[in-house]
Amino acid sequence: MNNSITSNKHGIPWNKGKIVGQKYPLKFKEIWAIRIRLQLAHQVKELVQIWSG
Repeated sequence: MNNSITSNKHGIPWNKGKIVGQKYPLKFKEIWAIRIRLQLAHQVKELVQIWSG
């Protein structure tokens, strides 16, 4: 009986070689890049969500 949740065909973990755990916070430059892209796309709702939280 093969349980597809715990194993796959090749026996390789799904997250092998990937960064696991907490990620680093965004840098100031990255935040401003997101803000500018949202402004250019006229996505006001997403822009407000970023700056209110």
